[in-house]
Amino acid sequence: MILAGDIGGTNTRLAWCDSPRQLFELREFRSAEYPDLGSIVRKYLQEARPTSPIDRACFGVAGPVHGEMGNRYSPITNLKWTVEQATLAGVLNVPAQRVEVINDLAANAAGIDVLAPDKLLTLQAGKAQPGGRGIISAGTGLGVGGAVWDGKRHIPCPSEGGHYSFGPRNPQECDLLAFLAERETQTFAGYVSWERVLSGPGLYNLFLFHVARNLGTQSIRIPDSLPAGDAATLVSKAAMTGQCERSSMALDLFVSLYGAAAGNVAIQYTAINGLYIGGGIAPKILSRLQGPAFLNAFLDKGPMRHRLLNTVPVTVILDEHCALRGAAAEAARL
Repeated sequence: MILAGDIGGTNTRLAWCDSPRQLFELREFRSAEYPDLGSIVRKYLQEARPTSPIDRACFGVAGPVHGEMGNRYSPITNLKWTVEQATLAGVLNVPAQRVEVINDLAANAAGIDVLAPDKLLTLQAGKAQPGGRGIISAGTGLGVGGAVWDGKRHIPCPSEGGHYSFGPRNPQECDLLAFLAERETQTFAGYVSWERVLSGPGLYNLFLFHVARNLGTQSIRIPDSLPAGDAATLVSKAAMTGQCERSSMALDLFVSLYGAAAGNVAIQYTAINGLYIGGGIAPKILSRLQGPAFLNAFLDKGPMRHRLLNTVPVTVILDEHCALRGAAAEAARL
């Protein structure tokens, strides 16, 4: 029996299964409410009661993974945890070699092949060829990953590409970079990554940029005390319903930046088999992603437009449990 986990800075999802295509007793926990992952796993096993003992497990975690097999560990990027393979093996009472800890984007990449067709939405049909894949996933943070083709299957490749330096493309985005660098002086010494613009908090940063530059009219009120992720939800809803011009302008910029970053990922992984858009934000803004701004930015890469990008299939992942399915698929290989 397999235990699969998707461990994020906001939520931890666990499920047990025999196959990644059918998850049982899927439960979600607020990560910050627990001292460590082991505490969540213990609670889950007590409540979910798998029909057979767990004999293998895999956890996709939102952070870089270190160490060799049997001693892997990962400090979670947006959480005060370190996930340790050996500790989890002790909690599950299985050998450490039967527990795997992988990057969450590697888990997402592993889950693509087990998704139902109706959980994938095409933005650009392209012309898929055997080869690499790229994946970009905006949510609480920004994840970037890929998969290489070994002639038989796609092997997930993790990265921390969401923390690449943000690269502006025009005068407005240069102004945005300067605005964010000034805001991040105390916390990140002025460093601005792509995650600062492509995430829930990133969308709110774009809204604040429009406020600071007095761009557009504003018809919603956002309390200063509201967490950035919650504020971004208000901005997104106001934009999608046409309620607030300033929110709509911020979301338009977000979508264009998302397309530009996705193009970078497709180039990085030579994604001739496809570029996939994961995360919790994309399904909520589908109509904007289906508009021209995303693909225009995706393709706007000079000669790479015709050498690569216009043939890359671009697909939105609609299954919010893709990473969980991928973790289950990787556990099945142990």
